[in-house]
Amino acid sequence: MSTDTGYVPGFGNDVATETVAGAPPIGRNSPWQVPFGLYAAQVSGNVFTAPHCGNRRSWLYRVRLAASHDAFVPCACAPFERIQKFQSRLCSTRWAIESPALQPDYDDCRANFPTAARRK
Repeated sequence: MSTDTGYVPGFGNDVATETVAGAPPIGRNSPWQVPFGLYAAQVSGNVFTAPHCGNRRSWLYRVRLAASHDAFVPCACAPFERIQKFQSRLCSTRWAIESPALQPDYDDCRANFPTAARRK
């Protein structure tokens, strides 16, 4: 009788999948050099104050850095037509602002974090 179920049983298991054999590093999650010139990226759904034993995370090994991808374009595929009404900005927002008019004028800032904290 075969016990191979075709899936990984159990909850909370640590598993690894690979498209190319040897791509995920063995025995560690973020080595200095990742095989095949990939970039390691950690995705976490927990707040940083969660207990260590409760942290769940995924390590992804990407071909390109997340910040270097091209701009996203809407997909006209049938499965996604329902969610087109939900507009979200998928592009990186913490990099340079496109319009010079939207750049903050730091000369006009009267309070920075340390001075605002002292005022109470």
